[in-house]
Amino acid sequence: LTMPADHYGVTMAALEAGKHVFSEKPLTVNRELGSKIIEAAGRRGLRVAGAPDTFLGAGLQTCRRLIDEGAIGTPITGQALLAAGHGSERYYNVFTGPMFDMGPYYLTALVSLLGPVERATGSAQTPFPEKPYPADSPDRGKTFRVSRPGNISGVLDFASGCVGVITTTCEVPGYHPRLEIYGSEGVLVTNDPNAYTGTVTLQPKDGKPRRVPVAEGFPAWGRGLGVAELARAIRAGRSPRASGELMYHVLDIMHAVHDASKEERHLPVSYTHLTLPTNREV
Repeated sequence: LTMPADHYGVTMAALEAGKHVFSEKPLTVNRELGSKIIEAAGRRGLRVAGAPDTFLGAGLQTCRRLIDEGAIGTPITGQALLAAGHGSERYYNVFTGPMFDMGPYYLTALVSLLGPVERATGSAQTPFPEKPYPADSPDRGKTFRVSRPGNISGVLDFASGCVGVITTTCEVPGYHPRLEIYGSEGVLVTNDPNAYTGTVTLQPKDGKPRRVPVAEGFPAWGRGLGVAELARAIRAGRSPRASGELMYHVLDIMHAVHDASKEERHLPVSYTHLTLPTNREV
């Protein structure tokens, strides 16, 4: 539960001490350090897992079950939006901006529902390079320089053939989470990916939107669910569901979106070692 820039050092120290690790998201600040973590754990026969674990909750597992059962036919596109207002300097300059801070909830949900991403492009913008401190800050009345983009959109090509779009912005008032999966036979609106449960809505091809009861047997709350699941995985001798490999894949996607904006092109995303659990396994 350290700042993102400290994840690598703390994680590696734990691995060197022979300990399994569950980390806050993101895995670390860049791909190189993320790869070193995965490699170090593999050499030592240790497990790395981490946030977000909300995709293991009742809401998103209900969505996964509906997709697996063909409730929306073939998934065609996924649309994710996190629009929020965060005036704190720490959010922009320490928590690495909205994509790296809140994006993992939405990207992990998308990957758990639609499979791995193989290519990405995007646009990362800084609408306001200088912002005022919020009214409750001791520095109110002053301004700070923004070092991370605050308005980011990515286009994701999934290996399955589905295309997704994710937007994360911290430049608007309030909190507006949204994740929708559009299929050939229907539309699925998920619960807030930052929560373990919530309202799930299904609109079949030939019917009206209806609320779907969340699946039984999955948690409806509980930060720390992933830690418990990691412990179970260690005892069973298998990979955890919220694995370090999944965290690395999400990290790779986020960097690809930012890099693609700078380079003005599509970039490949690696998922060679990523194994996703099926609904029934979770």
